[in-house]
Amino acid sequence: VMSAYTRLKENGVSDNEICSIMTFADKQKLGDQVLNLPGPDREATNALRMGFKGEVMGVPTLFTQQLPTLTLGNDTTGVNVDGATQNVNYQDVANSTAPGRYKTQTLNLQGFTANTGTLNAGTVFTIDGIYAWDNRQGGRLDYLQEFTVVQGGTADANGDIAAVIYPALIVPASGAGDNPNINSAHATVSAAPADTAAITFKGAADEVVRPRVMLKKSAIEVGCVDMVKPYTGESMRRSLPNLPLSVRMWKHSEFDTAAGAAHHKCRFDIALNADIRCRDEAVRFNGS
Repeated sequence: VMSAYTRLKENGVSDNEICSIMTFADKQKLGDQVLNLPGPDREATNALRMGFKGEVMGVPTLFTQQLPTLTLGNDTTGVNVDGATQNVNYQDVANSTAPGRYKTQTLNLQGFTANTGTLNAGTVFTIDGIYAWDNRQGGRLDYLQEFTVVQGGTADANGDIAAVIYPALIVPASGAGDNPNINSAHATVSAAPADTAAITFKGAADEVVRPRVMLKKSAIEVGCVDMVKPYTGESMRRSLPNLPLSVRMWKHSEFDTAAGAAHHKCRFDIALNADIRCRDEAVRFNGS
């Protein structure tokens, strides 16, 4: 938990509205490390939405059984970078091409098993010699940059995969024209990886993990719309007071065959979409 908090701070994330999501098994193992939140005032109630009932290391924490699992790819050894000078300019990746694609790029990799090697979204890896960069301080951090696969795939006949990764490889003072200053202001890595630079994956081949997360509220953006009221039956539409959601309730009865309770139906609908807004404000940790 503290490692996740430390990484957020190294990313320059402020303390306000940081929370974490863990499992009930974690709550049991943590024992007396889980503290009840103090009596919430109006501001705390609105910020935490009353789902975060405890604190771990001072971070409001939600415990749930709904965390999804992630299956890693089946190739974890012998993979390396396919081609030098794959770094990019910040201005080329600053405009998101799709939801969640801000500051992502395609990185060519080789060394997978031909036709069958897989690289799954969510996989994390490091590149030999490529350190994380603190663009606020203007210096190299003391750990290798961790890259997350946003879109993976299956290797082709040559054992190659073109993976979409985050963050993009933005090297300080690189490029021409205005790019050196712009890239320094938004740098993510200490240098561009060399051709055949070794890739090290987090986790074992085909490993199934259940990631926990610590994030700032603004890391994820949720959009919700009011649903159209139906023409038939009885219905109503309400905005929830403690959640940014709108719910539609719709009652319907079978007039001709009202033979029992099964023919008197009530449904609730919510239309929403959730996307990553700022990946630097979220850290995944897998526990032990």
